[in-house]
Amino acid sequence: MDASTLLGRVAEAYANLKSLSADILTITESGDEASRSRSEQRSKAYFVAPDKIRIEQGGSHESLFVCDGVVLQTFFAPIKRHSRVNVHEGSFLPGFFRPDHPLLGGPPDFLFHHVNERVASAEMLPEPATGIQALSVSYEPSPYPQLVSGSPVTYWVDSGTHLIVRAEGKISHRRPASDEISTQNKVLSFDLKPGAAVAPATFEYAPPADAISGPGGRAGGGGSAGGGHMIRTGRNRGNWMESRNSHEWDGEILIERYNLRIHGMDLMFERRITFSDDRKEVRISERIAGPSGEAHGDFLLPLA
Repeated sequence: MDASTLLGRVAEAYANLKSLSADILTITESGDEASRSRSEQRSKAYFVAPDKIRIEQGGSHESLFVCDGVVLQTFFAPIKRHSRVNVHEGSFLPGFFRPDHPLLGGPPDFLFHHVNERVASAEMLPEPATGIQALSVSYEPSPYPQLVSGSPVTYWVDSGTHLIVRAEGKISHRRPASDEISTQNKVLSFDLKPGAAVAPATFEYAPPADAISGPGGRAGGGGSAGGGHMIRTGRNRGNWMESRNSHEWDGEILIERYNLRIHGMDLMFERRITFSDDRKEVRISERIAGPSGEAHGDFLLPLA
């Protein structure tokens, strides 16, 4: 069997799944010969066709992703952050493999319906064990600004079920609105139970009473925090953007920064927030910088 045929059978196997439960071990290694770090995270995942998903991640970054086919909920336990968004037909949900961002991170990929899309090259590798087929796959780079590249990917496929039992690849991450690049090696190992009965209540979720509503994320450490994301708002290149948020303290002044890269331009929004000693008013000073200059604004807001 050639690699293209095997990829087609893998995609078909996942497309035909009625249900699946999985125990997942994610191993991430980063660094160089002088300094390396290694982390492990165990997750449990559940799927009922076509779009019900639950992913539970443990450890210090404990999180939960639940989709009942209508609403996707996320809960990040360390910061008690809960969010709800409506899902649309054809959306890439948590756990779905994306060929433009293979093995991206966050909740682990465990549903490989799209594994044979955007393939640039694929080759069979020597069989590592009885009943297991291995292949290496490179994917076409996305035409849009890249936060992550993760190609090629090596898959170990169960010859009987054509489901993936192991996936490994290197991920290069470019921080949003900067040129810093870091590389990680990621290995996903799967203990799969296709066709397993999954109770309907698995996809129901009520957040804790003290949960904080808002966009999902992870807390930063020390005196500053930052995060980045890429959002596609349309099908053409001009409707892609990437952004990075950060905050820090300068004495009693809270400084928030938002870097935006859009339409090939870089914009920076800075807000300085200063509370009066009696906390009865707050002064907000804003600065917006673009390719050709800056704009400033200053506001005084009564609080009592």
